Amino acid sequence: MTTASLPRTWRMRTQLSALLVATMLLTVAVVGSAILVTRLPVIERDSQADLQAEVEQLAARLELLLGTAQSRLALLNALVHGVETGPANALLDEGLRAGLRFEAVYQLSPAGVVQAAGLLDEWQFRRLDLVGSDLSSNSLFQEVSQRSGTVWGGRYRSVLTGLRALGLAVRDEGGQVLIAEVSPQALLRAVQVAAGSKASSVGIV
Repeated sequence: MTTASLPRTWRMRTQLSALLVATMLLTVAVVGSAILVTRLPVIERDSQADLQAEVEQLAARLELLLGTAQSRLALLNALVHGVETGPANALLDEGLRAGLRFEAVYQLSPAGVVQAAGLLDEWQFRRLDLVGSDLSSNSLFQEVSQRSGTVWGGRYRSVLTGLRALGLAVRDEGGQVLIAEVSPQALLRAVQVAAGSKASSVGIV
């Protein structure tokens, strides 16, 4: 082999090496694509299963949260039964913030007249207007008055704001009714707390 032929041989080796590398990369890409295609259904099923598990866990936590709120309202109803307006107001005020936050709680007579009201600090100025007012036409009062127990309202109109809210009403055997209001913001915060670290992956409708 002459000295003049070395550059040409070197160029040929370089071209062959480049061709070999390209062929290997293409082979890896084809094999990788084939593996990905075969794995996609499995990955999709696993993702759906994970999401389903997250939704079920969230639903269980929310059910527990709402059940606790229901029990708390029933307890407040028993505590204020027969209590004068002033102490009843104070008891209801104290019962607003534990767990799912209530914006307001109203104690109604069997006729639908507000006997006491628990209010957050920003709504305290409304107490004089609320106590003694007639809420007999309130949708939750009318529904819960037909039977003893608990009634939830997802499209309830807030007495305080007139806006949509989550409403909860309980009625005892004597006909006394307690109505609690939960704002959409408070409910959303509760959902986010219940979702925990998975809050970003679970959509709230």
